[in-house]
Amino acid sequence: MFEQEKAEKEKKSERELKARVLELESDYAEEQQKLIAITSDMTRQYKQMQDALLKDMKALKQTSLEKDNILSIFLHIFKNSFIFIWIKNKRMRKSPK
Repeated sequence: MFEQEKAEKEKKSERELKARVLELESDYAEEQQKLIAITSDMTRQYKQMQDALLKDMKALKQTSLEKDNILSIFLHIFKNSFIFIWIKNKRMRKSPK
């Protein structure tokens, strides 16, 4: 009888251990799925941020080019105005009073 009880306890312990192993395997698989989901979401967010950054960089580059063009136009106008005033002053000095 003692041998039979011992064998039954061992089988019960073995079943409990197998059940615990199955539970742990299930938990592990669940955690793996969570990890994949989190990694996928982080990758999506990173790509989204990268795309937004590239879009902003292009917009800033365009704005910079537009401002450079405007500056070139104003510098050209200023240079021409300065030359015009200089020539006018020179003529005024040469003309008899």
